[in-house]
Amino acid sequence: MACFYSAPLAWFCSAVDSGENFCAGADLKEFGRRSDPAVAEAHCRNGHAMALALVELDKPLIAAIEGACLGGGFEIALCCQMRIIAEGARLGLPEINRGGFPGTGGIPLLERLLGAARAYRWLARGEIYPIGAAETQGIVDEVVPTGAALDVSLRIANELAARPVHSMRAVTKLLHDDFRREFRAYLERERALYVAIYQTQDAAEGWNSFLEKRPPQWRHI
Repeated sequence: MACFYSAPLAWFCSAVDSGENFCAGADLKEFGRRSDPAVAEAHCRNGHAMALALVELDKPLIAAIEGACLGGGFEIALCCQMRIIAEGARLGLPEINRGGFPGTGGIPLLERLLGAARAYRWLARGEIYPIGAAETQGIVDEVVPTGAALDVSLRIANELAARPVHSMRAVTKLLHDDFRREFRAYLERERALYVAIYQTQDAAEGWNSFLEKRPPQWRHI
């Protein structure tokens, strides 16, 4: 199990996947249903509501990451102020390899950490990076031994919880204040593109090739 914590410790949420992964992303077996625009929009709105709730939280949020942290799971981690990541973990936004793109605000969330040029390489290549790769610099706050991410995150959360709560809330709200205001408007634009992309034949080819365990044959339509 891997978690993200907020301090003061009155708020807690956990993200659980099979094995010891933070979150390996969406289940590609259900991607075909998104060819229905209503299904795609409902899925997108749900993801956006989650991202907004995390980004606009006035408490410091720490992601404790073990194992795979990919796709939508990585977007969740990018919503946090800190990411404590265990050795052996893997990070990535591989959606482009399946004819899609990160639809939970991951594009601007990654850009605010890495800048546009570095973020574009992640998005356009769709590669999965191990901790320690040069590409992960700027995303990882601390690397810890496997199995220790949660304990270290709890220690940091308790340290932050010992600080004056009103000051902590002010700092957390004011940091990236412009980004927060722009993020909500960005998600409105993203939703339209997200719904449209799942109506393309390339998106259908992306999930079909995954299910059939073969390389995709893009037709660019």
